[in-house]
Amino acid sequence: MKLKASHQQIALRTETIFLLMLGIAILSSFSLVYLLGHFTSQSSAALNLFTQGAQLLVYPKATERNTFLIVAVILPILILFATRYQSGFDKMVYSKYASIALPLLVAAFLFLPIYKSDFLKMIIFGKVFFMLHPTALLFICLSLATLWCFSIGNFQPLDLAPKTTASVTWVIFILAMLLQLLSWRIASINSVSYDPAWTNHADAAFYALSQVVAGKTLLVDLPSQYGLFPELIAPLFKWVGATVLNLSLFFATLQIISLLGLFFVLFKLVKNPLLLILGGISLLTLTFGTTIYFTGSHDQYFQYWPIRFFWPAFSVLVFYYFARKKTLLRAATVSLVSAIGAFWIMDTGLFIFLSFAAYLSARCIILCTSDKSNRLFHLKKYLIAISLHLLITAAVISVLLGGMWLKSHQPLQLHRQFEYQKLFYGLGFAMLPLPNQIHPWMSVLGIYLLGIIISLTAWFQNKKDSIRVDLILYLSLLGVGLFIYYEGRAHVTNLITVCWPALMVMLIATDCTIKRIREKTLAFTQMVIPIAAVSFLLLCNANFIAHVPNMFREMQYVFKTRHDVYFPYIVGELAFIKQHAESKQECLILAKRQSIYYAESGLASPINGPGIVETLLKSDEEHFKRELFKGQLDCVFLGLGESSPFLAIDAEKLTQVYKVSSVNAEHTMLYLTPKT
Repeated sequence: MKLKASHQQIALRTETIFLLMLGIAILSSFSLVYLLGHFTSQSSAALNLFTQGAQLLVYPKATERNTFLIVAVILPILILFATRYQSGFDKMVYSKYASIALPLLVAAFLFLPIYKSDFLKMIIFGKVFFMLHPTALLFICLSLATLWCFSIGNFQPLDLAPKTTASVTWVIFILAMLLQLLSWRIASINSVSYDPAWTNHADAAFYALSQVVAGKTLLVDLPSQYGLFPELIAPLFKWVGATVLNLSLFFATLQIISLLGLFFVLFKLVKNPLLLILGGISLLTLTFGTTIYFTGSHDQYFQYWPIRFFWPAFSVLVFYYFARKKTLLRAATVSLVSAIGAFWIMDTGLFIFLSFAAYLSARCIILCTSDKSNRLFHLKKYLIAISLHLLITAAVISVLLGGMWLKSHQPLQLHRQFEYQKLFYGLGFAMLPLPNQIHPWMSVLGIYLLGIIISLTAWFQNKKDSIRVDLILYLSLLGVGLFIYYEGRAHVTNLITVCWPALMVMLIATDCTIKRIREKTLAFTQMVIPIAAVSFLLLCNANFIAHVPNMFREMQYVFKTRHDVYFPYIVGELAFIKQHAESKQECLILAKRQSIYYAESGLASPINGPGIVETLLKSDEEHFKRELFKGQLDCVFLGLGESSPFLAIDAEKLTQVYKVSSVNAEHTMLYLTPKT
């Protein structure tokens, strides 16, 4: 009979496998970059697909992309094999030196890349002392973390009433979340400015929704850069109006639901109250653009917060519901969420589907190999769950697409669903390469790698269900999928955007490690990893707490000035459009903030195709200009000066087919009608 390994043995095996897989990942990445670099060529034909302006932003990186995808697929298979034969590593690590060196090496590989990085600068940005003395701040956080971890590992914690502790943690998190939300994330037309946050980001996020609310259908009349979510929420905004205020309130509701869901999962799994509070505040710091807000920019970036974020975050809550009691009905609930998420936006929703499928497959393989007496039972059970997962996802998406087809009475151009993914990730539009030097992106991926190893190692040792182990694996798989967003456009703000699953994995694993050390089932040398993790949490909390007074003042200011118009020209342009559009249902708006004006006025564009900001393909640009210069549009609004559209328009040629019927008071917009 095989003896069950101790927690210390399992920890050392896990750390050894992690270091081994890290070495394999590094070597294979260098080898693949070298090999693929000889077979990858850049096509000028692909570049010619883009408009002239967009061609300047095309940076293909096929070698890097393919290397990442190959390693991401192969490494979990190697991990599965290594964890299956984990006992073979015992001879390598059975020494007092290994018990000290292994956790130190793991902590160093995971957390040292953060030191003096742009990632750290973004986390602590906004306060002069933090920015001038990052090393001192890091030392303070490390000292406090060491003191706390040492005390909790050696002394009994205070005996606090569970209900009181729970209430305090929830109150702190909810108040901090509302402060984060109300200080800057709710806006109205009075808040709209000339900032690129509105003219570029919000304009791209709102256009498809504004057109669907006005009666158009995605994949028939226009593509959508940010998924098919407008088709799901358009009925609501047809009723209440797709104004900037209503949209931001709706997105704020999604923000509250998603953050409360994630914190609920942490509340159930992280038992140390101080660690839970630190984790909750860190979650707020790393999500919904809080670090960008601390730099002084009020860019809500709705296309990620919450459009891309909501369903992956909500899936964690639903997966927790499944992990508590693994039934086919609960598995079907996760599958339903993955299907809706994939329809909502493929960029992130797809990875809910893949992560759950990978989880079910891994669980099936491990149970079938480690519990041979019940192999047929496990195989049947998980094959049914996987088949159900595939069927539910296919059925839900088919029904939703069928509804779009019935609404439009025209066949859907399904290839347009993946058009922007091809332009950005496939052909390299607006992409940025991964930093080649040691960088925190390696830390984020390292946490996911460690999370997968922890889960599989634990599964092979114990066939019994463990909610924490299940969540660590699901979050790690989901995190790897979401990381592709950063891998494509490797800007530090995007790394912060995709690291929230890593934060949750770190919190759950840290809490478990501290608990085992207190129970004396893990050596105290294992505390080095929790010390590093708590230090990072303290950094996030320090900056959030330092900004609380400023957030409170801004919240008060936003409420007091909610009726004030910050930029009269913008409100004036909207009033001008509404005045001359009268009872018209379609008007062409050729101006910055195009989609905001469409949403506020309820108008539809008479020309099918993407919005101005989303017009990247030369074919779309040519189609747009061809329809415009026919001179058959009843109603055209042309922005002037600062309000002129990003798309180059020949004004002289335009006035040959249209006449100027009116000019707004600020002379920033013309109202044009056909000459004939």
